[in-house]
Amino acid sequence: MLYHTLWLGWTIPLPHGRGSVMPNAARFVMLSAAKHLNGRIAKRLEGREILRPLARSQNDTVGWTKHQSLRRGIRLPISSWTRLPPPVPPLQVGDKFRFFTMPTLLVAALLASPVTAVVRADRFSDTKVFAPGVRIDWTAAAVELDATVVFRKGPLELFACSPQTKEHESILVTRAKPVLVFQVMGLVGLQPGSPIAFNKKTKKWRPPNGERLRIRVRCRGDQSYVPVRTWVVDPKTKDSPAEIPWVFAGSRTLPNGRFMADFDGTVICLVDFESALITVGALHTSDNTSLWLEANTESIPPLGTDCTIRIESDHRRIVALFEADGQLTYQGKPTSIDSLAALQKVDASQAVIVLVCGQGVSKSQIDSLRSGLLAKGVDPSRISIRSQAIPSKK
Repeated sequence: MLYHTLWLGWTIPLPHGRGSVMPNAARFVMLSAAKHLNGRIAKRLEGREILRPLARSQNDTVGWTKHQSLRRGIRLPISSWTRLPPPVPPLQVGDKFRFFTMPTLLVAALLASPVTAVVRADRFSDTKVFAPGVRIDWTAAAVELDATVVFRKGPLELFACSPQTKEHESILVTRAKPVLVFQVMGLVGLQPGSPIAFNKKTKKWRPPNGERLRIRVRCRGDQSYVPVRTWVVDPKTKDSPAEIPWVFAGSRTLPNGRFMADFDGTVICLVDFESALITVGALHTSDNTSLWLEANTESIPPLGTDCTIRIESDHRRIVALFEADGQLTYQGKPTSIDSLAALQKVDASQAVIVLVCGQGVSKSQIDSLRSGLLAKGVDPSRISIRSQAIPSKK
């Protein structure tokens, strides 16, 4: 069995782009180890009842290999089912000794170098995982949340909520904790405001405020994002709103220190909630008889469909990466302070320069860079400094 287990690792397709077989050196080590261990174990256990034939017959090796590989979750290419080793000995290790196969699979996995392939792919990607279901796109200073469709027809109070909270009036549910979403939005430079609040002097409710946001959604299998407004309609006119003025309200912290949106599940709201993390920058009652939007069933995918919510600033953002060696890049190309200042001046009232600092960047380097931008006439409020190092969460 050890011999066949190692041989399976030999035939599994690998991501290093050299075909479906491993390098000769790795193949030789695996087969040598398999023969050595297989011979020693079979010799020691010879004559005991726990030994049994590996296959039902010597001619059934192909069928066994296919069945066992699929049962263990290993998907072999059809062509590999015919590339079998020589006939197996009549006696092999039985079920009680299957624990020997796990180390061998681990050795095969290491020799196949899948870890190297993953690191190589991540090295050229600017999207990093912050927490389960939460990712950061550093290049665009955007946040991505995993979500699932749970509601397709009826009046709405939210676009996305936490599990077991308001799924009966929210199109999507996301397992991303609101407090982590709040943290990651701050990391990419988004500025929170506050949810609705009652003004005791004027006896009126103050609308939510915060940085204006652009929120889009994409279903699994789709190539592009669509605005959230296409998934909702006015209950009276049955038309989608021309615009939804999203704002980063930021929710509130309860006296016991708990984040209010974690308690209510109010991640992306369409009506007034005092605990809203993200909401509409206008007053909209949560009275069920006066809800201003309902689900656009024709545009919403079937229940259970996995989606990605993308959140970014509605302002133009010039995201530059600043490394410890002093290199400054914009859209993957080297740039300079003069170039960034010139880009910001094209739309000085809206454009924001977001400087994402890599690991090892010192405070003096950051101060020098900021001073250079200020010397070029960039407004201090149009500069945002963020660290690319994701803080550890206890």
